[in-house]
Amino acid sequence: MRHSMTLTGPQLKARVIDDIEREDQDTWLEPHDDDAFHQLVRRLVAEGDHHAAQLGRRAPRTLAEMRARINIQAGTACPDCQGAGGRTVDTSSGGVTRKSWESCGSCNGLGVR
Repeated sequence: MRHSMTLTGPQLKARVIDDIEREDQDTWLEPHDDDAFHQLVRRLVAEGDHHAAQLGRRAPRTLAEMRARINIQAGTACPDCQGAGGRTVDTSSGGVTRKSWESCGSCNGLGVR
């Protein structure tokens, strides 16, 4: 007499989930083309910068620049930090580059009056 094993209910679900997880792991281990992705991002950034420059503008690159732009447009920018919430302080010496963020004392780093 031969017994056949059939999977039902939770056993079948567990087996299917195991198969899906195994496929995901195999896909993740495949080599990714990071160079092509980075080239695409660099090209898109360069195109965006070019278009902004044609309009006499510049894309904000840091959170402080983004915050300042929003605060200036809203008319609430702190006059001491121009809405950025502080400034970058360069304490480089001896060939070592050191930059740190110093919050604005007037607005307590909020960028608004």
